Amino acid sequence: MTRVSWLLVLLAGVVTGCDTPTFRVHGPSMGLALPGAHLQWPCPECQRVTRCDPIALAELTCSNCGAHAARDRARQAPGTLVQLATNTPPQRWDLVAFTHRHQWMVKRVVGMPGEEVEIADGDVFINGARLVKEWAAFQRVCLTVHDDQFRPASPRWVGTGPEWTVTSSGYRWQGAGAALEYHHREPGLPHASPHQLFDSYGYNPGLSRELHEVRDVAVRWELKLEGDARLEVKSAIGSSATFDASGATLVGTQHPSLSLPPNQWWSCGFGTWDGYTHLEVNGTAATAVPSPPPTTEATPVPVFRFLATGEGTLALRVIRVERDLYY
Repeated sequence: MTRVSWLLVLLAGVVTGCDTPTFRVHGPSMGLALPGAHLQWPCPECQRVTRCDPIALAELTCSNCGAHAARDRARQAPGTLVQLATNTPPQRWDLVAFTHRHQWMVKRVVGMPGEEVEIADGDVFINGARLVKEWAAFQRVCLTVHDDQFRPASPRWVGTGPEWTVTSSGYRWQGAGAALEYHHREPGLPHASPHQLFDSYGYNPGLSRELHEVRDVAVRWELKLEGDARLEVKSAIGSSATFDASGATLVGTQHPSLSLPPNQWWSCGFGTWDGYTHLEVNGTAATAVPSPPPTTEATPVPVFRFLATGEGTLALRVIRVERDLYY
């Protein structure tokens, strides 16, 4: 059961009372955050369970790997059961409930009282300034693009040399420098470049609209370094971070490194969104720094690229690519 704040006054509704603190969500407007009644089905290729709006096409498409399946493979699932938390003051990015035209509605808070909200180029601006989400806020609203724990027959992560080998849970590197690159495949766009992400939304497959390229993306993974191995992760816009025995650092900054306990698996995150580059290790976020301006490369570059160097070995597992909402 999901808890949401109960707003007393927000947007178009005023809550004056409620007979029951729980109800089920109806309709597709909250998508994967709080789905209403929906279809649920296991992908025949990567085995990841996909959910989508019941008003779907005759053929279903996996949002994780792009594989197709017949609609009769899916089963009907009920809407999310929501419990109202009536004594919780709402904060930005909270899920809130309110009444509108005698119906309960659930939405997410973006603007706070007294703020002027503007949507431009897929981002949110508050009082004229782009709203920059911290790691915790990004995780609340982001969408998973690809989860490598559910690996299709043709993997999205590809090594540029034999130094990278595939393991049951991820990838292992040993030897000279070589890269592990993410090659994207946009569901429903078979001819799209493997170096581009779009704001397609697998939960609403029947919705016809213009798609926008998304550059606000992140990658999360678990990392283990042995010896003097060094890992650099680089985004398509050129920002990067390094990971070695001295710690994790955003390249080109003077900010102190995040420490990496030796001989352990580290939970790492790196991404660029809202005009800033972000880094996190084991739940601790580094100070975000402005991202370099987008450039037009003569040769397209991967959305994300891991480059390993040094003496030793390293292993990656539980790699997940995520994107921000395009508003």
